[in-house]
Amino acid sequence: MESSSSSSSLSSLQSLVAQVKKELFSSADHQDNINVYNFVTPSAYETAWLSMIPHDAHTQKPMFKSCLEWVLNNQKEGGFWGELNHDGFPTIDTLPATLACLVALKTWNVGEQHIIKVTTIHFFSMAGLDFIHSRAEIILEMHGHNNLSRWFTITFPGMIELAKEEGLVFPQGSLTSTHVLAHIFYNRQHILQTLSCLNNEKLLQLATRNYHFRQSIYAKELGELTRWSKETGLSDIGFGREKTAYLYFAISASCCVPHDSMVRLLLLAKSAIIVIVADDFYDMEGSPTDLELLTHSVQSCF
Repeated sequence: MESSSSSSSLSSLQSLVAQVKKELFSSADHQDNINVYNFVTPSAYETAWLSMIPHDAHTQKPMFKSCLEWVLNNQKEGGFWGELNHDGFPTIDTLPATLACLVALKTWNVGEQHIIKVTTIHFFSMAGLDFIHSRAEIILEMHGHNNLSRWFTITFPGMIELAKEEGLVFPQGSLTSTHVLAHIFYNRQHILQTLSCLNNEKLLQLATRNYHFRQSIYAKELGELTRWSKETGLSDIGFGREKTAYLYFAISASCCVPHDSMVRLLLLAKSAIIVIVADDFYDMEGSPTDLELLTHSVQSCF
């Protein structure tokens, strides 16, 4: 009966997850095969954002100095940050990544030569703003205005806005004034409106069911572990620490996926209990002779 109830609960939860995914990741025109990972950010973009975080104690310095150094040292010869595709052309993710890196450099007033070409310094054939000006529209045209990921459609216009707020000056006639960007801005607004109209009640229902489902699994596992500890005599062995619940909570906190029950119970929790008992036996209970015999017995098993 308990197994049937657990199976029914899991089935209900999976059904609700499918409904939420369908609403969250379906496109406005209901296209199939939506990539649910299209909100994942490229590493250059993430690194740039980390480099912008000020230090708690010294706000005029970055908290993650190594990230800022990475930005300074990893601009490509074409003036961008990011990766090349299989044809050797900058990927579309280089656009928001490059803007983020430019904003990071501007935030800390470093790497001017990486932002805009300086006549006395020729480290790169193009600087960051030159790349955005000369290549952005070409890259966007290659991908098509209607085939951009949601992550890009939301992020790229935002980075344009942030770059302008930071005082980065885009060349006249650049992408920022074209119909291409206007179209992306329009799509971004549509996506944000769609996301804001999601049924929040259903998301709350999913979170609640997921919580109760996980808690039921953890409670069952803790009960099984407690029974095993008592049946084996380890919980009332007469010396040492009784750490059954403590060890289970410590392990489940770092290994919390519901279907990892066997890992939590057999591989980790039970092993940890046995190690605790053995440790206490060596520390406070066993005589030197007993400990030598036990050590010899364990060694003979390997």
